[in-house]
Amino acid sequence: MNGIVGVIDVLQTTPLSEFQKRYLDAAHQSTRLLLRVINDILDFSKMEAGRLTIDPTPVNLYQAAEGIAGLYQNLAQQKNIGFYFAIMPHFDRHVLIDEVRLTQIITNLVSNSIRFTENGYVCVRIRNVVNRTGPTLHIQVCDTGTGMSNAYLDWITRMSARVGGLSDAKDGWL
Repeated sequence: MNGIVGVIDVLQTTPLSEFQKRYLDAAHQSTRLLLRVINDILDFSKMEAGRLTIDPTPVNLYQAAEGIAGLYQNLAQQKNIGFYFAIMPHFDRHVLIDEVRLTQIITNLVSNSIRFTENGYVCVRIRNVVNRTGPTLHIQVCDTGTGMSNAYLDWITRMSARVGGLSDAKDGWL
């Protein structure tokens, strides 16, 4: 799969007609999404086995959010629904977090929110909550779609506890 992505990346640097560019862009986006699905399946297997590792590094949260928003803005526009990303400005731009896991979680939730929202909006809110144990990053994905079943929310909470964190999923926060 990485080879296909590499070939598409190289092709995108060559002169293309608008017609070719449109199809190549679609192929590029599709292969990236498929690669993400494959990685998610592998990570799920690791999570089930209790072997998923978290690798926190300094991440510019604003840049990470812009990248995620860029992935889904066109899809939301095609469905004619609003798509909003709100990062509360009262904390440092850089946070110590596993960017890969952060991106996986948010993109999975946003993808499902957009898929199951026929009209209205999808909104991602990120805020920093400081309590006695220190700062906690709260991420909320809300939408006007059909919502998640309680069984699915319970499953998310159990899987999150295995990885270590994300215990507020039942309250809509991750």
